[in-house]
Amino acid sequence: MKSAVHGFQLTEMWKRLQKHQTQLFLCLLGFSFGIIIRIHRNYLVEKCNYEESLHPRSGSFVDMIPIEEPVSGNRKLVNIGVMSAQKFLMRRTRDIAESWAIDVSDSETGGKVTVFSDNPDKIKFDHLNIVTLQGVNDNMYPPQRKSYSVIRHFHDLELNNFDWFMRLDDDVYLNFPRVESFLKKLDPSKPLMIGNAGMGRDPDDYVPKEMTYCMGGTGIIFSREAIKQIRPHLHKCLKEEIYSEHEDIELGRCFFTHLNLTCTNARDTPDFFWNNYRPRPLKPGQSSSWDNIDMKKVSDKVKGKAMTLHSNKFYPYQQNSRLDMLRYEAQIIQDRINDLQNKMLRVVLHTEPQSFEQTDDIFETYTKDEDGKVYHYKLDQDNPVQVNRGAAVDRFSSFLGYEKSWKSLSYGRSKNSYIYALQVENEEGIRDTAIIKKTLGEMETKTVEEFSKNCQAIDFIIPLVGREDQVDRFLKNIRDDFSTSAYSINLIFVYFKEEQHVDEINNLKGKLKHMKKFSQVEFTCPVDFDVITSKKDFSRGIGLQMGADSRPMESILFMVDIDMAFKPKLLQNIISNTKIGQAYMPIIFSQFKKRPEPEAVTDRHGFWRNFGYGMVSIYRSDLVKSGGYDKSIIGWGLEDVKLAERLIEKDVNIFRAVEPNLVHIYHDKDCSGLEDKQKKACVDVMNNHYTSSEALYEIFMKKSLPRKKKSA
Repeated sequence: MKSAVHGFQLTEMWKRLQKHQTQLFLCLLGFSFGIIIRIHRNYLVEKCNYEESLHPRSGSFVDMIPIEEPVSGNRKLVNIGVMSAQKFLMRRTRDIAESWAIDVSDSETGGKVTVFSDNPDKIKFDHLNIVTLQGVNDNMYPPQRKSYSVIRHFHDLELNNFDWFMRLDDDVYLNFPRVESFLKKLDPSKPLMIGNAGMGRDPDDYVPKEMTYCMGGTGIIFSREAIKQIRPHLHKCLKEEIYSEHEDIELGRCFFTHLNLTCTNARDTPDFFWNNYRPRPLKPGQSSSWDNIDMKKVSDKVKGKAMTLHSNKFYPYQQNSRLDMLRYEAQIIQDRINDLQNKMLRVVLHTEPQSFEQTDDIFETYTKDEDGKVYHYKLDQDNPVQVNRGAAVDRFSSFLGYEKSWKSLSYGRSKNSYIYALQVENEEGIRDTAIIKKTLGEMETKTVEEFSKNCQAIDFIIPLVGREDQVDRFLKNIRDDFSTSAYSINLIFVYFKEEQHVDEINNLKGKLKHMKKFSQVEFTCPVDFDVITSKKDFSRGIGLQMGADSRPMESILFMVDIDMAFKPKLLQNIISNTKIGQAYMPIIFSQFKKRPEPEAVTDRHGFWRNFGYGMVSIYRSDLVKSGGYDKSIIGWGLEDVKLAERLIEKDVNIFRAVEPNLVHIYHDKDCSGLEDKQKKACVDVMNNHYTSSEALYEIFMKKSLPRKKKSA
């Protein structure tokens, strides 16, 4: 019976094979044809790679990217992910927050900076967010897991919020306005991976010849569609397809393997994603790029194109880069203004001829004789003087296209402006006119680095009586935050009621001696000090004047109270904004008594003291010129206003700006014993410092609303 069944089954199987033999034959034929095509494809790939090796970069970077009108709905433009670590939060992340992240935060198109790092201390900075990736070791190198986790974060939490995503190292300077302008022209619905193509490929990296990866150091841009398509493959890429220790190569391998997506590769790409390479050959142990960027050595070509510049590992190079790029952009705008002014002036002069003598305060003329000698006339001189300035005048005349063919050149300048008016007459007697604006490069501008040389000193003048707890906090502020400052601090304490506070004064001197010794070992620029005492009752104006009188005439003085907290950037701002003939009176942030946790500079935590003039930095020579503080004022209050009035009367300019690096720490005030005006000012200050308007409204509403009666 069993053999009959088996025979029946075999017969049925044979009938089915006969029925589908045509389909089987076609399948075998297709499989064979596929093998032939694959072999031929490999030959073509090898041939193309050989030709590419002869010309690795061709075409223009922008031309290689498909450009269409993007349709993004309500999504914002770009989320910029910064790869960092906890040990760099107070250095590189803070530098980012104080430099290029400001441009991202201010953008109307919508940008966001996300720093990926462990953050157990819950550190916060303005203009960026710090995100801790779960399950990622912050210090593991190479950071493949962190890199893939950043891509996963973009997809899972931000995909519907942004059109573009960017991955950066924390030592990159980002020129966000240029990134913004560039991305607005592209279509995020197409899978794109944009960056500087990496050429390094060692044999043990196992990089396919047809694969081009983006270098991680200078930054990589991903379209929303690229992030969307790669997400399902991230786990396999991380677990099964990593062949080298290079994070950027492995990220590129993942996109190439699963999406057949490669990095942009054009001859001018390095200008858009710029790397500050060291000269070759490298010494053993040297990295391929310099630690910091000297912007003076960066060409205008790069400044005009670069979206990223790598690398800036130490303060204040991020700030220097931002300052120089802003100056470059300002010069571009200024050149455009100059061009328009030239065109406007030509129209005016062709219709309403004007005389330089009537419109300008300075007027000079240069003439050239047949031998090429240049003679110089001034408006108040009858006889010309031969000068060796032919080359300089040739450059002036070249603005009008005459090169060296000029015969006479008239030069006028308004006494109070940087606008130069030129009138040129050539050898044929033809005249032309232009306006030239003095360039920003010729103005008195200094970089942060130039200000930072030689530990320039700032004298802190601090009037004091008692307040030992605030003294300890003040000194701790300096010890913890100013060890790497490029400026030297001299602490000048003026202590009142010395007979009643002998022990406190001795304790203060001991603490200052310890601080000085500590700073000589641990600080870039050591701290010095002096303690001046007075038997009189406390008077802020008198104390500040006593401290100022003890310093040299060329000193920069900073009048400050013991209850102020400050950050290192304050010193830079003091140096930048204090000049001979100009005092800096920063608008400080003052804390409320009742404020939420943690501490921050927001409307709920305090307010800006727009009408306070108590903190001031000034050259001592200008303080002497103004007459200094009014010594008739006892206690505190009004001495700052009187000083401001005196400075204005003596033509000392007052420069004011919001100073987030200077915060008044809240403390209770004793308004007893003051004169009427001072007492009123004291009470007003106390009332202003209670809490925010929103908090007062909430308190009022809670007290005003009828309470519900408890049910019996």
